[in-house]
Amino acid sequence: MAARFAQPTFWVLALLFACGLALRVGFVHTTKLAEPIHSDALQYLAYASNLVDRGVYSKDTTAPPTPDSFRAPGYPMLVALSLWIAADDGVGTDNAAYRFLLNVQAVLGALMVPLTFALGRRFLPTWAAVVAAGAVALSPHLVSLTFYVLTETLYGLLALAGVTAFTIALEKRRVAWFAGSGLLLSGAFLTNSTALPLPLIFAALALTLCGFTRGSSDWRRVATHLAVFIAVFFTLPAAWSVRNAVNVPDGARTGSDRAFSTMTHGIYPGWVHEDPRFRYYAYRDDPRAKEIRSSLGSFARILWERVRERPARYLSWFLVEKPYYGWSWNILQGEGDVYVYLTKASLYRANALADATRRTMKLLHPLVLIATCLGLPLCLVGLRSLRGSALLVATPVLLAALVVYYTAVFVVFAPWPRYSIPLRPELYLFAMWSALAVARRVADFAGARPAT
Repeated sequence: MAARFAQPTFWVLALLFACGLALRVGFVHTTKLAEPIHSDALQYLAYASNLVDRGVYSKDTTAPPTPDSFRAPGYPMLVALSLWIAADDGVGTDNAAYRFLLNVQAVLGALMVPLTFALGRRFLPTWAAVVAAGAVALSPHLVSLTFYVLTETLYGLLALAGVTAFTIALEKRRVAWFAGSGLLLSGAFLTNSTALPLPLIFAALALTLCGFTRGSSDWRRVATHLAVFIAVFFTLPAAWSVRNAVNVPDGARTGSDRAFSTMTHGIYPGWVHEDPRFRYYAYRDDPRAKEIRSSLGSFARILWERVRERPARYLSWFLVEKPYYGWSWNILQGEGDVYVYLTKASLYRANALADATRRTMKLLHPLVLIATCLGLPLCLVGLRSLRGSALLVATPVLLAALVVYYTAVFVVFAPWPRYSIPLRPELYLFAMWSALAVARRVADFAGARPAT
């Protein structure tokens, strides 16, 4: 332990964690929003208040509240815990519970810094893992999201912890690590339902890569551990489904309703129906919006009619623009840039050094996306080359699968860039791996060319 403290990497990582925490705490204590509690945040606070005061999971603001399953319960439970611990009445922005929640989120966000290093160190050089951890510490999106009563910070931490635990499990081959990873990803699912397929994707990739690298007996051992991983993961989703079947009355809005609504919002090329004044809210300008939302059949029929009228435009929208928007810098809705809601004061406006980190990360973001795009085909081309290698080499493949899966999510649903912010650590790590892989290939090619 003493030897670890003596290593320069430990102190660099400690400094990055301190910087990340300082930025997040500073943002929490200097930023002021025009209307902090509205829209999604208002629903999360309503869920938490009903849990604490009435023991009912409901977004209703009138009594008696009706149980529903419109939003996953993970984040409202964190908000409820804050209300309970702070023992403060109400949900206003000046009370102790609200401030306690934001400070908790600042700590949770800062914890992504060492976790990013822990994951990166398993497949990157130490310096590259440190660079990725530094990017997480300074990421203005990850910093700003700690200030909002929204799921992104909690989901980002749980997803990153789950992926990290899974890679450790693949290396150590211990069932406890597989079970722990399943539990963490299960918590991620209860925070954001899009995590549901991730364990199945990871398990399938692990079995495939294990088949490339090990004999049949080892394959069976890993398969057994992966079965535990899947079983543990599905315990919480199963419990949530049972609760919904028993407790939620017929006709109550569900998570499926919310998913369908998000899907309908993503069908407008360039976020516009006809009137540019309704950009990002095109459904308000669409006279058939109500019909589109009436059923999946109506949605498919009307979308197909519009695709037939402008096939090239819709092809570009779904295959190029939506993936780009999903991973782009500008949050689009609200104030934009790194702000989800309209902002009256901000750390990045009050502190020149903090704003310099924001501007630097903004300049680097296109390079991160370019590196990621270059790395995806490299993973596919190099998959067979993993034969005979350690199974741990699968880590960049897992990260690539994560990027591809969420890109597909953006193609199907509305690709609000806010939804990709929790995945910034994985994105930075994969971009670092990709940049190094491209550099190696260029060096190999240059070395193989005959001297002239």
